Amino acid sequence: MKATRGLSAAEAKQFLEKGYVILRGCFKKEAAAVWIDEAYRRMGCDPRDKKTWKPGDKRELKGTRGVLISDFAPRAWEAICDVVGGEERLRGGRMMQSWSDSFIVKFPGPKPPRSNPMLEPIHDMHWHKDGPDVQHLDGTDPGLLTYVIWSDLKAGGGGTMLAPESIAPVCRHWAAHPEGANKQELPVLPIIRSCREFVELTGKAGDVVLAHPAMIHAESDNVSGEPRFFTVRILELAEPMNFNRADKKDFSLLESVVLRSLGKERLDFKRK
Repeated sequence: MKATRGLSAAEAKQFLEKGYVILRGCFKKEAAAVWIDEAYRRMGCDPRDKKTWKPGDKRELKGTRGVLISDFAPRAWEAICDVVGGEERLRGGRMMQSWSDSFIVKFPGPKPPRSNPMLEPIHDMHWHKDGPDVQHLDGTDPGLLTYVIWSDLKAGGGGTMLAPESIAPVCRHWAAHPEGANKQELPVLPIIRSCREFVELTGKAGDVVLAHPAMIHAESDNVSGEPRFFTVRILELAEPMNFNRADKKDFSLLESVVLRSLGKERLDFKRK
């Protein structure tokens, strides 16, 4: 596996074993405040007057401005490069990788009734996989999921739920379909029912989460009393992942997670 610069040894190990890592304090809360204030104006809401909010409302705002990740959050950028194996493995390189104010805003509301009371609440969430309709084990889209926390995110605040144990069965499913796996045919609910570990993303404004593209995840309810400002940015790879590199040290963390999930040291994977 390639040496890391932005990730500590413990963080690299966390990503390898769990498929995600939380990077604390990648940018200052004040840097997000201007964008959040403008977002309230765009929505016609007053952050100090809850009467102007619609309880439980979800808004997906279009981006109006952006920043290069490498300039705005250098540590997050270095960690991203560590995970994918270097800037050159990202489509377009550094100058194409940005974050914007395309916030996903979730206002607090009461916890809604579950659609199926026979299911445990954790299983009754909308678990899903991002990406195109046809997906491959070595896929470039999505290459890496980045979750940007723009406002403090408490437990119960509507943070994404991750299922780290889902990565291995998803990788096995993809490996069994070298011709490409239809996303709709992925057995999401059976996979989730086999999982025992679930992680609710929480953190402070300025934290960033990197997650493997094979991770199944779900939205959660915001019952914290405070609005949630969040961005999900999918980074694409320049080329398909390679699980059969001549030097094992050249495997990226993304590739190493797949190999670990399949119980392989290397894999001569070819699409059909």
